Amino acid sequence: MLTDGFRARYDLAIVISNDGDRKLPVEIARQEFNAGVGIINPHSTRSYALSPHNLPANSFYQRLQPRRLRKAQLPIELHDAEGLIRCPKTGALPK
Repeated sequence: MLTDGFRARYDLAIVISNDGDRKLPVEIARQEFNAGVGIINPHSTRSYALSPHNLPANSFYQRLQPRRLRKAQLPIELHDAEGLIRCPKTGALPK
């Protein structure tokens, strides 16, 4: 994110994390590059380091809801011209 920010390669970066260690690079991107940084939190707990109350206008904070993630998943089995494609057991989300 920082390397691409130095090169002005994006208008909005998306960080999928709840790790407070990401706070400094997110702040640098927002302040130094004037870039928007959206935080998508994949956990049920909120990271206060990544979700300040006063977000810049071009940034956002959102929690990834498990039901939305499940709705975006492909079926466990797909068929194409070459045959059956099956999701590995470790890749399937619990119902």
